[in-house]
Amino acid sequence: MDSVGLASMLGLGIVAPNTAFTQMVITFDLAGIVGYHTVWGVTPALHSPLMSVTNAISGLTAVGGLVSMGGNYLPENTPQSLAVLSTFISSVSFAGGFLVTQGMLDMFRRPTDPPEYNYLYLLPGGVFVGGYAAALNGGYSIEQMMYLGSGLCCVGALAGLSTQGTAHLGNALGMIGVAGGLAATLGGLKPSPALLVQMSGAVALGGTIGLTIAKCIQITDLPQLVAAFHSLVGLAAMLTCVAEYMIKYPYFATDPAANLTKCRRIFGTGGSPGEHSKH
Repeated sequence: MDSVGLASMLGLGIVAPNTAFTQMVITFDLAGIVGYHTVWGVTPALHSPLMSVTNAISGLTAVGGLVSMGGNYLPENTPQSLAVLSTFISSVSFAGGFLVTQGMLDMFRRPTDPPEYNYLYLLPGGVFVGGYAAALNGGYSIEQMMYLGSGLCCVGALAGLSTQGTAHLGNALGMIGVAGGLAATLGGLKPSPALLVQMSGAVALGGTIGLTIAKCIQITDLPQLVAAFHSLVGLAAMLTCVAEYMIKYPYFATDPAANLTKCRRIFGTGGSPGEHSKH
């Protein structure tokens, strides 16, 4: 079985149309392995909070929406409008999702438990995002390292939700990871001031609505809200894929990797800022 698996990997490398395809396969495989081992030992009582924080992290579909946004203070065509809607919906999901997770974890607290100072997690988050802003201002392009750090934080969030003792830390790491991913995307795109206002407005409005919904919901309805947020993530991913397909469509006739691009849109894997800059 091992021989077959390794031979398949070699064969896949030979038939890969380009390096980007190989990189996607590597990322997918590693993510699957890490995810499996991360959630394998999760305490049964934490299954719902784990699902909630996972859905919140999935709100990083906002990155795909941000990449496809355009225009000035308002979108100027249909793909850009879909991208704004995707970013807005994703923001509802991740902002509300993290607050729902916090609410679930608070249910496990006992009156005799020592006080928690969760606001102190703002310090590492501020260092991470603020340090990137300082590096960007200094002319350094470290977006890939930011993405790496954000990814590690998100993996750490899943690992943290495996036990009650580290659950609050896991939720905080998820917030830091999402914030870092959004910051790196904005830094890499370098949008105009008008477009930045549009992007910030979509994220802020969606986040505010998500937090409001999460605060108003009853404790007994939290699992249903988690499912609703999960549906929003799926809708946001679909909108992003449709928007990017419409953006890429004029180039399919001359793009040698057109079929690969179409498959990526169908499976919702999105694109990167560099792809759009090439056109």
